[in-house]
Formats: sequence, structure tokens, C-alpha cells
Amino acid sequence: MRFQQIKELLHYLEQVHHQLGLCYRRLGNQVDSERCRMLLVYLQGREDAASVHLQEYASQLGGPVRETWLDQSFSEDMLPAIMRCELPASARTEDIVALVCRWEEQLIGELGHLARECP
Repeated sequence: MRFQQIKELLHYLEQVHHQLGLCYRRLGNQVDSERCRMLLVYLQGREDAASVHLQEYASQLGGPVRETWLDQSFSEDMLPAIMRCELPASARTEDIVALVCRWEEQLIGELGHLARECP
């Protein structure tokens, strides 16, 4: 168990979305298919928007809420896997969708756990 403040949790979520956006940009340069590149550009924009939204949300929180301590955190750090992710040049849209679904399911699972366990 690791104690952290709500602002740290929001910053971590922002970093996850930011790194996903960077990852999709990098993967877009690796794949040959135009459809795959278009999908990755869309995904990059979606993650960039999520990162900005979290920044804005965190800035709107009141100081006492932002400084609240939690005794819950993510059970697994997603950032190293995101930064290591590679796709072959021959990747298909189905491969990208499967990868994105795994990350989304992991993130939703972590957030669901936090929602159930945090006061």
C-alpha cells in the first residue's frame, strides 16, 4: 500500500494518457498501412484530449480536495509497458484495436478498483 495525494493520482493518470498519445504517434511512424496510421492519429488525438482534460480538472479542484491523502493507488505501473510498446510494420488495424482494448481494460479495472476502495 502506498499513500498518495489525489493530485498525485490525477498527475499519474495524466501521464498515462500523455504517454499513450506519444506511443500512438511513435507507432504511426512504424506501421506501413495507411488505415493503421489514420487509426493511430485518431487515438493520439483522443489521448492528448484526455490528458488536457485531466490537467484542467486538476486545476479546478479545490486545494483541500487536491491535497487529500489516499491509502490506495494503482496496483501496476502502466507507463513502462506503454513506453516499450512496439508494432511490426505489417500490423493490422485489428492488432492495434486489440492492443488499445488491453490498455483500456487495464485502466478501467484500476479506476474501478480505486472507485470501490477509496472513501
